[in-house]
Amino acid sequence: MTLASGALRRWLVVHDALPAEPLIAGVPFSLRGPDGAEHGNQVTIMTVPLPTHVAEAGRRLEEVHASMKRLKTHADPVPASWLREFTESLPAALTGLADRAAFALLGQAAPPMNLIVSNVPGPQVPLFVTGARLLAHYPVSVVTGVSGGLNITVFSYDGRLDIGIVACRDMVPDVWAIAGYLKEALEELMALLDPAGSPVPARPTTWPVPPGSPPA
Repeated sequence: MTLASGALRRWLVVHDALPAEPLIAGVPFSLRGPDGAEHGNQVTIMTVPLPTHVAEAGRRLEEVHASMKRLKTHADPVPASWLREFTESLPAALTGLADRAAFALLGQAAPPMNLIVSNVPGPQVPLFVTGARLLAHYPVSVVTGVSGGLNITVFSYDGRLDIGIVACRDMVPDVWAIAGYLKEALEELMALLDPAGSPVPARPTTWPVPPGSPPA
């Protein structure tokens, strides 16, 4: 959340579009039924302010921490099982239509949001495909009329974090710039950990390369 705030602030400044108020992010939360059942995927979305209006990285970190703490303490999410139960009661041929109708209703009732920011926990052991080790796992999500024009999803895998960015090309035509700004936002936070500027041990990070870019 803090990295997204820093990267989006930089992007908004470059485009001369920085608002005085924070952006609003939709954050998906996985829900578990009251009986502890784990069948199916039940997810709800809560809204969290992203402090893009704050210039200092340290203050952005503090505000994000406070917002997430309030969210986990006071939020009362509505279970998303209603959509699953509703669509399961219909013939298969009508399920797609029901999904679209349900999400249209959700869009009318959902609070406004500018983007989705999601964190998906993955396996912390290496995976292999036909003997080849999987080095990275970049998530690919979606954008909709409800979610806003940008989706930033983080996937944790084997001790690393891989970030996938999906955007509406009309709203965010230079999405690769946001990828670079995320890296700069991380460097800002690392500098807070070591103000003297001495080397900070860190695991090497790889970043996806834009199509058509020359090899490093």
